[in-house]
Amino acid sequence: MRLVVALTLLVSPSMSSATDWASPPTSLSRTCSASSQVEIGDCIAQAYKKADAALNEVWKKALATIQPTDGFSPEKAQEWRDDLIAAQRAWNTFKDKDCSGARSFEILGGSGTSIAVISCLYEYTVTRTKDLEERYLQ
Repeated sequence: MRLVVALTLLVSPSMSSATDWASPPTSLSRTCSASSQVEIGDCIAQAYKKADAALNEVWKKALATIQPTDGFSPEKAQEWRDDLIAAQRAWNTFKDKDCSGARSFEILGGSGTSIAVISCLYEYTVTRTKDLEERYLQ
């Protein structure tokens, strides 16, 4: 049940709208304005690599905020950390299956498949990073 709730909460409204996955994400349209699909794909891949590194840093900080306090026992803090870790693993599985699996099939094996997959990974990663920042670091 927790997994269903976690996955439901992880999909942001901006990600649920129709997206042209074969084009660079709007947030990268100026940065990744190369002329060839290979160059655009490389640019988005580099942006994804940076976004993933940022997510890993935010993840460490978010997890570190869960500490026992007055009225919140070490056992409860550990349970919270365990649940957050499980939710992150479920999110990661969802992201990979949705982007590398389901979304790649939506392109039907066309030439835009690699850009669609990496764009999807980038968008989900940026959204998850913002989510964790807002919930744990502000």
